Amino acid sequence: MDNRIAEIEELVKQFSKLPGLGPKSAKRIILKLINNKDSMIKPLAKSLANVYKSVVRCTNCGNLKVINNKCVCETNTNSYDKICVVENLADMWAIESSNIFKGHFHILGGTVNPNEDSGQ
Repeated sequence: MDNRIAEIEELVKQFSKLPGLGPKSAKRIILKLINNKDSMIKPLAKSLANVYKSVVRCTNCGNLKVINNKCVCETNTNSYDKICVVENLADMWAIESSNIFKGHFHILGGTVNPNEDSGQ
């Protein structure tokens, strides 16, 4: 007997794309969500939809911001004389939480492979 449900299998596939989650962990999370539909799935779906429609990357610094709101790079009144260029938001959050750097951040959003042709 095949107990597979296509919708759940697709959800497992999507969750497994997240860092640190394999199919087994994804299945445990999904089972927890399904067993708590009203208290977990509804708020999660609402939060995901809100982030999808209103959170974007700042075109100046690469940080996250809410559409039609100013980014921290525009509202930060501190006159720092340093800038820290990082690959991704996780790097910025790690440095920020350590409180060892006082300055502005610029998030690249990835890296450039010097061995690939950039097409220019």
